Amino acid sequence: MTSPAGIVRKDARISDAARLMGESEYRHLVVVDDSGRAIGMLSALDVVRALVGVPTRHPDAFPHLDPRTGLT
Repeated sequence: MTSPAGIVRKDARISDAARLMGESEYRHLVVVDDSGRAIGMLSALDVVRALVGVPTRHPDAFPHLDPRTGLT
């Protein structure tokens, strides 16, 4: 991974993440919360899927936040 890591805030627009990736060598970005703590990773494939409206896939065993229910 590139050092220093590229970061994106949790409330950033996907187009902002896409622009950062497109203008840099970053293929992954660390997603940070309001306190600057890492809460996830965003890949170039995640960005492409979001831009074309294809849902992100996670393995069943992978813990993730369900925004609909608020559960992890």
